[in-house]
Amino acid sequence: MFRKNISDWIFERQLYGIRVFSEDDPCDLPKGWEKPSDLSLTAIAVFGPDGFLLFTDEIYSLSINRNKIELRNLDAFPKWYEELEPKSIIAGYNMKSLGFDLIRSKIDLDFRGDLRYCDLLEWVQDMTAKHYESYPRRIPLAALAHMNNIRKFAIPLPSVITSALTLVAMWRKENKAGVMKNLLNEANLITRILWDMECNDGSLLIRDERTDKKVRVTSDDFAFLTDKIPEDR
Repeated sequence: MFRKNISDWIFERQLYGIRVFSEDDPCDLPKGWEKPSDLSLTAIAVFGPDGFLLFTDEIYSLSINRNKIELRNLDAFPKWYEELEPKSIIAGYNMKSLGFDLIRSKIDLDFRGDLRYCDLLEWVQDMTAKHYESYPRRIPLAALAHMNNIRKFAIPLPSVITSALTLVAMWRKENKAGVMKNLLNEANLITRILWDMECNDGSLLIRDERTDKKVRVTSDDFAFLTDKIPEDR
């Protein structure tokens, strides 16, 4: 039986979609993306049970659809992280190889083993490798949402920019608010894609590159999201 709505599910799971941004262009660095600690940490965007939250030292006001976004300085992130309920879920896209390492290289953070961590990109790569019986595919977050008919966003889908280099270019043109809105929207997209997987037994639609038709692939890792947080939280 499916839950009534996504908001209840996010609250029940204590699920937080998260996106991390650096204003640095990896092309300017000797090892590019290989060494996250060489990048600066500009912002951490979060969408969870309490709505949108943005950690940054760069802007001081932001709104989406007339809804004011809660802004906190980057140095407030450890306190927020420490106060998360046990078994809360931090879900990202490319967080395992980049995002978490970048955060921990710039912020004094004690890693919590009582939380659950999900890298949706890693799940997609595992699912596509299994489907094609070959190498994993990397599908942009917005493309994944579009293929699964996820169309309710904080900002319209055509405005979603998933290229990190494009966001860096926007940042350098002083469109900081635009970058932050895209990050928040992507944090929201992560939770919505996971909700779609919940409603479809841990599976997602992808477009098969061999037939150009949509096919459904299932994650072997999705089951851990079915665990609830303790009732006495």
